[in-house]
Amino acid sequence: MSKKVIFIFTVFLITSCSIRSEISVIDLKYTVEERIEILLDSISSPLNYRVQLLETDSGRVLATMGRFPFGINFYNLETKSKIHQIYLSSDGIDKVGVSNGFHFHSNDSIFITSVPATISIFDINGKKSKDIKIEGTDQYVQTISSKNYRPLIIEQKSFYGAYPFITKHWETALKDVSKFKHLFKYNLEKSDIKWLNYSLPEGFWDQGIFSPEFSYVSKGDSIITFFSRDLRLNVFSKSQNKIIDTKELKTPNRIEFAKFKDRPYGDEGVIKELENGVIKGALYDNFRDVYYVIYELPINPELYSLSLLQLYTNRPEFKIFLLDSNFDYQGEILFKGFAANPNEIFFGKKGLYISSNHQYNQNFNENYLIYDIIRFEGLNYED
Repeated sequence: MSKKVIFIFTVFLITSCSIRSEISVIDLKYTVEERIEILLDSISSPLNYRVQLLETDSGRVLATMGRFPFGINFYNLETKSKIHQIYLSSDGIDKVGVSNGFHFHSNDSIFITSVPATISIFDINGKKSKDIKIEGTDQYVQTISSKNYRPLIIEQKSFYGAYPFITKHWETALKDVSKFKHLFKYNLEKSDIKWLNYSLPEGFWDQGIFSPEFSYVSKGDSIITFFSRDLRLNVFSKSQNKIIDTKELKTPNRIEFAKFKDRPYGDEGVIKELENGVIKGALYDNFRDVYYVIYELPINPELYSLSLLQLYTNRPEFKIFLLDSNFDYQGEILFKGFAANPNEIFFGKKGLYISSNHQYNQNFNENYLIYDIIRFEGLNYED
């Protein structure tokens, strides 16, 4: 066989493999199972940076933490009414710092995160039993949060958390990017913290500097991390205390992230970030053994009357990618024109809950919490 024939045959094989490996866009079919509208009192905000669904035999309760009031509200989703509130204060014996998240574990163990990096344990009546200062061993920890896409993971007498940042971001040499540990485990009985063997891979910034922030989900013995600006997914084993697998998020359309050679100045960094996509976070739905990845689309800031800061924290368009248990793409749905709030997405037995009350949508209603429960065709649901 001539060299020319071999070359053509090789190119054919490569091209054929490439064609077979392409992923086609799948627009997921879904139905809105239920719309929940809860009338707010005069002091509560409809915008929350942490929401947690609590499902028991007696019904569904939604716990929320928003801009105001300072505390946690609890709403009965069956009666659509507020049933309890934990009031927080910056003064007194039960004081907390600037709160930025929480995790409800039980009536006696409600974990509230605040700035500086502190986790406080409260009971349902708002009485504090403990303050836990989170300190790093290889860098200063500025803040710890417990939000929808990176909640504290409570297991028996311990909990897991993350500091997915490099404190001296722009001062860190490229070769040193993998020297920091980003996951920790805190033992509540011994009152000690252990930073785990989770670091960024060597060469992480070889193609440019970008935020190493990640969201995570817990599944059995694994913590799976999803970077906000990189397509790698890391599977970390709790029992083995190490990363045991690395996957790549594969989607039909190419995803680009903002990367920098040097520290940007003025609005340069924000504009470049907006012109590229970002992975907002991920959820693992244990009822259906699937993953939801929330991806915010690139935008042209000149097309909007909002400020760069407003657009940076509230992009108008995002997708939800549905992945199976092996992280394979199953389809997607698109939300446009501030149709939904990606900060308030969570799941339950009934389906995926999505806030449809975005502050920059023309139909925004400041007097209500509004959530749609959607069900995807092909998945199993409990009524």
